Amino acid sequence: QWWSIENLLRNHERRLLSSQSEDNSNPIDELSLGFWVTLFSRKYHERIWRPIASKNPTLEVLGRRKFQRYLMIIQEFRNKLAHHNITLQRNITRDIDYMQQITEVIAPTIARGMKQRAQTLKKNLGSGGGI
Repeated sequence: QWWSIENLLRNHERRLLSSQSEDNSNPIDELSLGFWVTLFSRKYHERIWRPIASKNPTLEVLGRRKFQRYLMIIQEFRNKLAHHNITLQRNITRDIDYMQQITEVIAPTIARGMKQRAQTLKKNLGSGGGI
């Protein structure tokens, strides 16, 4: 797991992420998009980004700023949906691509299952991508 990279997280942070909650859910599942946006901010560039990116070629190519921007776009999209805002002018296919790239980094197992669903959704949306 990415959080077990030596000296990346403090011991108590590593224990928290490695532990199972009382209902056997994975603690990563409980982390908000805001957490991920903050985790990949400039503030944590040296402590978090560099060690993770050095072990993940996809992140090295993307770069921290672009990865964080993708996270912010997905967070904005999620907030619009959660608050029932109109998304007619949104490029949903782009958002799906960003979600796929983010998921491949954060949770590769989930990304494999998500890939087919994302392709089907994009096909149903057509090339315009708006809902």
